[in-house]
Amino acid sequence: AQNPQVRLSVGIELEEIRYQMAMVNMKNIALETENGLVDGSSNEDVKLLGGTNFMVGDIDVASYTDPFTHIYMYDLGFPPPLQKSIAQKFNNSQHAVALVSYRPPRRVIEEYGYAVEFIDSFCTSMHGSGEGHTAYFYKRTNKPPALRNSPEIQSVVLPKRDGFVGEK
Repeated sequence: AQNPQVRLSVGIELEEIRYQMAMVNMKNIALETENGLVDGSSNEDVKLLGGTNFMVGDIDVASYTDPFTHIYMYDLGFPPPLQKSIAQKFNNSQHAVALVSYRPPRRVIEEYGYAVEFIDSFCTSMHGSGEGHTAYFYKRTNKPPALRNSPEIQSVVLPKRDGFVGEK
């Protein structure tokens, strides 16, 4: 979200402790950027952090992936039933256009049922452990459903983040 200047990025964490760790890391990045400790940083970099958010939630209880356009999942530990559930939400969303998964095309398209086509892949490594994985990039292939105006559809509500540099 930071480098390509994404307007809004929301991470949904199932575990409270992972959410807390994300918030601490985000605060530290903001402070380092503000203090000029990150090479090449500017005041504009700090403003970009305002669009990066995290929340505690369970994607399996959601009906769709709306309003999000690009879905990134570090999904190596997701069981097949959860993958199929997310695929249905992705396929039925109005706004989703891209998917990043750590699962190969055969599984994503044929086994889980995402309505996507494979675009490219990129080898990654985890900071610290050096553990390597491949990220796969996909583009949506089905047409979005008609616009929904239903009272059971709820907006995403992000938690307030106190104490962040550059926030008003």
